[in-house]
Amino acid sequence: MGRGATAIDLTGRRFGDLVVLRREDSNKPGKVMWRCACECGAECTIPAGDLRSGKQKHCSARCPIRAAKQSVRHKTHGQTETPEYAAWQNAVQRTTNPRNPEWRRYGGRGIRMCFESFAAFVSEVGPRPSPAHSIDRIDNNGNYERGNLRWATKTQQTHNRRARRST
Repeated sequence: MGRGATAIDLTGRRFGDLVVLRREDSNKPGKVMWRCACECGAECTIPAGDLRSGKQKHCSARCPIRAAKQSVRHKTHGQTETPEYAAWQNAVQRTTNPRNPEWRRYGGRGIRMCFESFAAFVSEVGPRPSPAHSIDRIDNNGNYERGNLRWATKTQQTHNRRARRST
């Protein structure tokens, strides 16, 4: 290990889905390796540093337990491919991202997204009535907030524009 240090015995300890079985010999001087059993049933040899730092919590990148946990962790409301979600994401970008081409007309003039989540947003506006509808703020100077949103057609939105300056 170098400098007279001794390895901490990790036998029996749990790191993520791995339980340490025993210390293994290493072909690299100073590198402490541990034989582990994964919850999926596989065994693997992991460097002590990777276990203790949390870098390695499963037997491999293809571990079925790891894949199942990632699937649950990354599971959303199941609506990321819907027009409602696209409307939410576009509104968030327009109001929060100065690099968005439309930011100047939204976030740049103080318009804010007041819904903390997509679920709150969709609960307010409901499902899009048809492909001809898009999200519209009733008061164009108001925020994306309760009572100020509706699904509207292009014709309805044309009548709901703020006055343009003539130059």
